Amino acid sequence: MSAEYNPDRAEFYPPNDLAAGMYRDRVAKVLSTWTKEDITEINEAIEIYQCQKTIMQYPELFDSMMLDRLNSSVDDLIPAAVSTASILVSTQSLGAVCEKVELQYVDQFWEFIAKFKLWRQVPDTDLYALIRQHPEQIVNVLSNPVLIRGFDKTITRSMCENHHISAEMIIGSFASENRNLQTLKLPSSLTPAMIDGIMLSMYPRACRT
Repeated sequence: MSAEYNPDRAEFYPPNDLAAGMYRDRVAKVLSTWTKEDITEINEAIEIYQCQKTIMQYPELFDSMMLDRLNSSVDDLIPAAVSTASILVSTQSLGAVCEKVELQYVDQFWEFIAKFKLWRQVPDTDLYALIRQHPEQIVNVLSNPVLIRGFDKTITRSMCENHHISAEMIIGSFASENRNLQTLKLPSSLTPAMIDGIMLSMYPRACRT
């Protein structure tokens, strides 16, 4: 589904991750040298967001004067990043956009379109077609509550049609610390009967949308 991995791109790492400062120099370079005109495709848009998250979470990585410049830059570049992504999502199919997303940004792509409400420009039919071609993306969509609410019935339909992957996710939820379905966010239209149908995948007719 995605383009090749690009090791040069900045990635945000959560607190306590030993790699948190790994892209400090890349973040500084991007925010110091890029202009709005440099953001022409989806990966550049996502990278700006990764840079923003990094300087917000780890200001101590930069001296005070540099941090001021980087904050000022990101204030200008984030709207341009969102605008570029919005144009792409609204003028191309979701599948076409996703094909250009570099491997390291697959998860971040879904976070990006949820954070900036770009999912509202995506027709349900686009998401359904993407998952039909790449059912593994159900996992990424279900990781984002905003997308679950926005595409509730489409996700339910996709889960019922891809019962093996869906069953694996549900089983994985039971293996988590809390050992119940509360650890896995599911669409509200997915009924207990549908979940039973997913789990008993040899009986697909039990799953109805």
